[in-house]
Order: sequence, then structure tokens, then C-alpha cells
Amino acid sequence: MSEFKFTPSTIDVKAGKVTFQLDDGGTVGHDMVISDSTGKVLAKSDLVQPGNTTELTVSSLPAGTYTFYCDVPGHRAQGMQGTLTAS
Repeated sequence: MSEFKFTPSTIDVKAGKVTFQLDDGGTVGHDMVISDSTGKVLAKSDLVQPGNTTELTVSSLPAGTYTFYCDVPGHRAQGMQGTLTAS
């Protein structure tokens, strides 16, 4: 995570339990929110401060396509989002 992007911005995983390692390589804090096609939030990480790392675990991610984004005000609007596909 950095200003204002996720790398990679497209992630493919197996459905089920999924753990993401979140590294903040930027100069401000970021988080990761995963939502379904209706906008329902399925998971949200803690705020990761610059230079720090955390994990976000989703215990049971069904097969489907999701959006992930940073919900720090203004970050998503500047393009900090991506697509997650679970199969």
C-alpha cells in the first residue's frame, strides 16, 4: 500500500480462509476494506502506519468478485482500490 494505490491491484485467491499481508510503503496510514458487489463490508483491517505491516484474515470468503479499497478519507477517490476474485 502506498499513495494512492495497492500493489497488486488485482488479486486472485482460493475461496475459504484467506490471509492478506498489508505493508504500508507510503508516507501516511492506510487500511484495506473488502466489500461485495452490494457494498456490504466483509472485512476491514486496522490502520497500518507508514513502514509497518499487519495481516487481515477473512475466515470464510465465498467464491465471487469483490472490491478492496482504502477507506481513509479521500484515498479511494484518488484510485486506491482494486479487484479481488475468489474461486
